[in-house]
Amino acid sequence: MTAAADGDVIQIASGIYVENITAANKSLSFIGENRATTIVDGANLASVFVFTNVAPEDFSFEHLAIRNGSGVNGGGISVVQGNVSVTDSDLTNNKASGAGGALAVNTGNIEIHGTIMRNNKATVGSGGGAIAHSTGTLNIVDSALEQNLAKTGGGIIHVNGDTTITNSSVSENKAVSTLMGGISQQNGSLTIDNSHINNNLANGDIGGIAHVGVGDVVIKNSTVNGNESLSGNVGAIQNVNGQLTVENSQISNNTANQIAGVYHTDATKDVVIKKSTMSNNVATTAVGALLTVGKLIIEESVFSGNQASTGAAIYHASDLSITKSNFSLNQATGDVAVIYNAGPGNISIDESSYKDNYAGGNIGVMLVSAGSTLVITNSTFSGNETNGIAGALYTIGTSKITNSTFSGNQSGQHAGAIFNGGIATLRNVTITENRADSNVDGTGFGGGILNSGTLNLRNSIIAGNLGGPAGDPDCFGTINSEGYNMIETVGVNCPIAGST
Repeated sequence: MTAAADGDVIQIASGIYVENITAANKSLSFIGENRATTIVDGANLASVFVFTNVAPEDFSFEHLAIRNGSGVNGGGISVVQGNVSVTDSDLTNNKASGAGGALAVNTGNIEIHGTIMRNNKATVGSGGGAIAHSTGTLNIVDSALEQNLAKTGGGIIHVNGDTTITNSSVSENKAVSTLMGGISQQNGSLTIDNSHINNNLANGDIGGIAHVGVGDVVIKNSTVNGNESLSGNVGAIQNVNGQLTVENSQISNNTANQIAGVYHTDATKDVVIKKSTMSNNVATTAVGALLTVGKLIIEESVFSGNQASTGAAIYHASDLSITKSNFSLNQATGDVAVIYNAGPGNISIDESSYKDNYAGGNIGVMLVSAGSTLVITNSTFSGNETNGIAGALYTIGTSKITNSTFSGNQSGQHAGAIFNGGIATLRNVTITENRADSNVDGTGFGGGILNSGTLNLRNSIIAGNLGGPAGDPDCFGTINSEGYNMIETVGVNCPIAGST
């Protein structure tokens, strides 16, 4: 390389070349004939390519196989300063004792197109099984980063710059010691489009994606599936700072001890889920699909089959808006099968359905905490079940429910459909065929609804519900009737104030 001039293009014929190439202070391009036949092999002696520039330069690699490099940083390609472009190439079986098993760039922009990075390792130092990048933009297109291994960031570790991943796969990577099996992004935005972040594994926290610092996260037309945190907190995604947007995507089959799906910890930024599916995420404890302390917006999405001890689908502590979405077959071994509102917050639910969810403790669908407000319109709650109290809804906040139906829900103890301990107003609501005391121990109160707060009812139906012998089958507690109601069974335990 000493004879090469700045800006030279080096054409490499097909063949196997055992080389450890070092150059400084010049821009160079390396172009092979075919990545299957033009192979540069480091023989595990040193990095295959090392560029020790003191000023930024440009480096490009095309149609090459770069393999069996072994260096401190960047077993395949190591760049101190410079912009790197890798196109239609194959970087495999490289390793670094520091960072970046395949590629390490300290300062500069990286472009990866049509390239495979597989079976690279950075298991001792700062991580990045395939790529370690310190400062600059990272753009990955039509590429696969798979089966790489690192101490941290099994696939990618990127600090101080934006990352964009398009039509690509970051899958089956592993963090062997601590964090981030797939992607670690710090201080920069992360955009993933039409890509797969699947089956990554962390021995510690965060199996799939971790984002912290400035910038937002956008995931669209993509999958984040089957990621696992063996002994830590988050299976799929942890977003510490910035807004998180998931659109037309799937986050499914992730597993963790604490939060199997998504953990969002920035109270000042929103989480937006649109036209997406979060399903079959399983947490040993805590939350199955999604935990957020910021505002949560869900539109035209599906939450199904998630499992956890508490809040199998959602645990949130701020405002929540749900529109045209479906929640089914979520299961909590403890309390709250679907939505745990830790409050206070404003909750809005419209044109959504909650079906066949189950809690082994209390509350088959939703807990609304004190200080929160709930507005439900045009929605259905059916076939939900709990062993304890409240087959569907438990509210001690302020609730308004309109044009909605609660049917076929059941509780092992009280409140087959609704428990109200706050202030609730129901208009044009049907509560039917719900059951309290489904365990038949004779202690159930309020087959349809149990009220221990203030309940206002207008133009609604409470009929055909079943309760234990200790209470009236349809309702328990005083109801303030605003007229035009039909309550099938009214007894001493369910007095009506006003006209039915």
